[in-house]
Amino acid sequence: MIWLTAAGVLCFLYYFGIAVFSQQWNTTFSGFWAAAGLFFLAAGRAWPYLGATMQHICGMIFLLALLAVAAVEGRILHAMRKKVPEDLEWLIVLGAHVRGTKVTDTLRRRLDRAAEYAKLHDGVRIVVSGGQGNGEAVSEALAMKRYLVSRGIAEDAVLTEDTSTSTYENLWNSKALIKEYQTAAIGIVTNNFHIYRAVQIAKTIGYGNISGVPASTKAIVFPNYMAREFFAEGKRLIELGRRKRRQK
Repeated sequence: MIWLTAAGVLCFLYYFGIAVFSQQWNTTFSGFWAAAGLFFLAAGRAWPYLGATMQHICGMIFLLALLAVAAVEGRILHAMRKKVPEDLEWLIVLGAHVRGTKVTDTLRRRLDRAAEYAKLHDGVRIVVSGGQGNGEAVSEALAMKRYLVSRGIAEDAVLTEDTSTSTYENLWNSKALIKEYQTAAIGIVTNNFHIYRAVQIAKTIGYGNISGVPASTKAIVFPNYMAREFFAEGKRLIELGRRKRRQK
C-alpha cells in the first residue's frame, strides 16, 4: 500500500533530520525512526502478497496500536498543558546529560524554567537531582547547582541529590531532602514531554501534592521524545504491575 511506503520514507527523512541537527547518527532514540522506516517499507512491499484474511488481521493490529498511541500521547499532551500552581514550596529539577561540566540544551531549558519560577515566587527551594555518568566530569546535580547560582539563584536555596541515575531514583532520593514531601506543594521541573510520566512516578512513590512544571523542547526533537515516552510509559506500567503483584 502506498501509505505504508510513504510512512517509511517520512520516518527515514525524520531520522536524517535528527542526525543532521544533532550531528550524531545515534542520538537518543533516533534509531527507532530508521527501524520504523525499514518496517514500513518492507510492509508496503509485502502487503499485496498477503491474503485478505491476513490483511484484515494486520489492519486490526495496526488500528489497535494507533489507539494505544493516541491514548498515551493524549495524556502526555494534556499533562504538559496543565496550569502550574503559584504556591509551590519546592521544585525538583530532574537531571539530564552533562557534557563535561556544561549543561546540555535539554537540561538548560529545565534549569531556566526553574530559575524563572523561583525568581517570581519568593521562598521556593530547589532540589537538583542527578548523578555522574559517562562523559560527565562532575555530577549532573553539581553542574545544575552551578548553573542556577550563575543565574542569580541563592546558593543556600539549592539542595543537591547527586546519586540518582533514573527518573525513579531522582524522585525517590529527593525525598530525603524534602522531609514534608507528603504534604508540601512540590513541582517537578522537566521537559514538557516528560511531565506526565514524572508526575505519575512521584505519586507512586508517595508525594502527596505534586505538580508538573514543564520546560520547553526543541521542535525538531519533540516528536522523537514523544515517541520514546510512549514506550517509557509502557515500561512504567509494567514495572508498576510487577511491584503490586510482589506486594500481595
